[in-house]
Amino acid sequence: MLALGCLAPVRAAAQAFVGGRVVRIGAPDSVPLPGTLVVLHRIGTDRQGPVDSAHADASGRVRFTVTPDTTALFLLSSLHDGIEYFSRPARPVVGAPDTLLTVVLADTSSSAPVTVMGRFVMIGHPEQDGRRPALDLIVLQNRG
Repeated sequence: MLALGCLAPVRAAAQAFVGGRVVRIGAPDSVPLPGTLVVLHRIGTDRQGPVDSAHADASGRVRFTVTPDTTALFLLSSLHDGIEYFSRPARPVVGAPDTLLTVVLADTSSSAPVTVMGRFVMIGHPEQDGRRPALDLIVLQNRG
């Protein structure tokens, strides 16, 4: 005889979604980039770095399932012609369809001035060998 009364109920962990699309600037509007590899990054107080990746669908969209964490931000990136492009960071919300992030890839060859809008250096906890992983993120603006 099986005693079912002593089994504790199993609750599903809350889930949130980080998603968006990857596009390239084209005339006259942005163009989706299907098949492009998109990387999901987590930036938190306890850890940071890439956590998942997926190829964009036919409309350039991706969607990742994450465990909600109020201490972490998520962002998307994609590599194009040797340059890694990043979306804005976002905090996913349980119940929201996704974060609607956009990674915009641009081919620029103008002589317009580039301005450094911000620089963020993130240094991780020491590894076992004493090294610390670091990410140097520079935000540039090109009004040209």
